[in-house]
Amino acid sequence: MNCVETYLPLKGSEAEEYASLRRATNPPEVQAMEAMEMTWADRIEAKGISKGRKEGVDRLRGTIVRMLGQRFGEVPAPLRRRLALIRSVDGLSAIADRILEVNSIEELGLGG
Repeated sequence: MNCVETYLPLKGSEAEEYASLRRATNPPEVQAMEAMEMTWADRIEAKGISKGRKEGVDRLRGTIVRMLGQRFGEVPAPLRRRLALIRSVDGLSAIADRILEVNSIEELGLGG
């Protein structure tokens, strides 16, 4: 697929049609063509980054649960569910940073 996208660019009337469509007010045809501009390798890499990010968030969440368990004992199920809803690395990192500062799970303010 990369070979086709790289070595068979638009030429002649196809290139002119594409240019005129790009000048239009972003019709669906242009959106479809712009989506095709991403190479197959780019799409795979984007999926890999997304998958890697999700794995990182999951690991961070697991680390938080483990740290909470070591510091305060059994982590209540409602708190585990609340943590499962947080998908932001920054949000989870902020919680991890505070674990050593608080005296109880309740002080985290997560409704656990």
